[in-house]
Amino acid sequence: MKSQQDKFEVSAALTPMPLPKSYVAVALSDLNRSLQRYLTALRTSGEGWDAARDRGAGGKG
Repeated sequence: MKSQQDKFEVSAALTPMPLPKSYVAVALSDLNRSLQRYLTALRTSGEGWDAARDRGAGGKG
């Protein structure tokens, strides 16, 4: 049986911390940039999604 303190710590851990808007914007911009870089690399390598997926899964690529 969990004590009241344990329950409080779990609920505090599950509650999202309020983040500054600038922090969220920077994180999203970084994510977007890395996604764009990945997609560009895929496109310029001449592979489709299937080939990249198969290679990543250790398939026939």
